[in-house]
Amino acid sequence: MRELSSLTELLNTLEPSQIPDEVNQYLFDRGRWLHPVAVSDILVNIGIMRDVVYESTTGSGKEKHFREITHEYLEFGENIKTRHKFKTEARFYVDRFPELIAMAFDNWPK
Repeated sequence: MRELSSLTELLNTLEPSQIPDEVNQYLFDRGRWLHPVAVSDILVNIGIMRDVVYESTTGSGKEKHFREITHEYLEFGENIKTRHKFKTEARFYVDRFPELIAMAFDNWPK
């Protein structure tokens, strides 16, 4: 069985030397750090992940969303079912993370 991990846990394993200079500069200029939301935004922009919108289960009528790995990129991980029948949590294969993060860094805003 392949090891799965969350994006947050995988990002925490990165050494500073593994983050390209231009990504570090982009983050530094904006007073930010390599945050999972920023990385998942890039993954959505390049089609690896997608936003799924659903109505709140509390009955409030509010729109909520979660992100899942698109079917075309399930080689990078799995969408694990949660206690809600329709909702999943993206978990990524540890052994594919270097390739995944390289794709995100290649598409980082300039």
